[in-house]
Amino acid sequence: MFKKIIFGIVLLSIISCSQNTTYTKLTVLGTVHFPTEKINSDSIYQVLKRVNPDFILMEADSTIFNSDFSFKKTFDENEYNAVIKYKKEYPSVKIRPIEFEGRNEYRKSIGIFSEENTAFKVLNKLNHENLFSSKEKEIWKRFEHFWVLSDSINNQNLNSLNSHTTDKAIDSLMYYQYFGVKKIIDKRDEFVASKLIDAKWDTITIRDYFNKWANFEEKIRNNALSNNILNIVKKNKNKTIIVLTGYKHRFHIIKTLSQQEQKYNFELKEFYEY
Repeated sequence: MFKKIIFGIVLLSIISCSQNTTYTKLTVLGTVHFPTEKINSDSIYQVLKRVNPDFILMEADSTIFNSDFSFKKTFDENEYNAVIKYKKEYPSVKIRPIEFEGRNEYRKSIGIFSEENTAFKVLNKLNHENLFSSKEKEIWKRFEHFWVLSDSINNQNLNSLNSHTTDKAIDSLMYYQYFGVKKIIDKRDEFVASKLIDAKWDTITIRDYFNKWANFEEKIRNNALSNNILNIVKKNKNKTIIVLTGYKHRFHIIKTLSQQEQKYNFELKEFYEY
């Protein structure tokens, strides 16, 4: 009889805990912004239908939204077109921004553009003129390998784009793009002797420019995306949430958020698991 009582207490405790547990499913969908042969707005729309999210988080800041999170403006891009179509059919879904707030204005304030072409042009020139050391050649060779690989990935379907194989390849590309070539830039005098005009119309060395650009794109912006997602997850328990982001951000977001799953009681899921 005593054993039955203990069993009953334990069972009630389990049921009570189960009822009080809040559980969130989070999917990070890597996308391309413009149509390719295998990915377009309908591809993303079909994923949204499959996941049936309570929240859609977009790589955008608050400036494109009204106060009620309806769109103030949109762009002719895959994600926007897919979300607009989905929202019409499922009006209860909530749309939220996750981008670094004021991204473009912040870039201008520190003097950088969205892309960094000058440093890579100089690096390519040094390579063609066979001026790299053996270590520098190896770094540049690895960077070129993963860059070409990322171009081929860009033309694949959403399943391939959101695979662990792609995540690993992009992780390697980002390492060589932001840290590998930095070792060359920080060492060679060409990147101090050569200067450029930045977004503030100031004259700056290519080395200093590259370091500011890389720090923002790799560290500040990616961390902001991850933190903004986590803040929404923490405030909206027991929900299904999907993130739409360029696939080159996906690996960093997943790597960062995977460290927080148990603490904030959510699970990272792939769209094909629904």
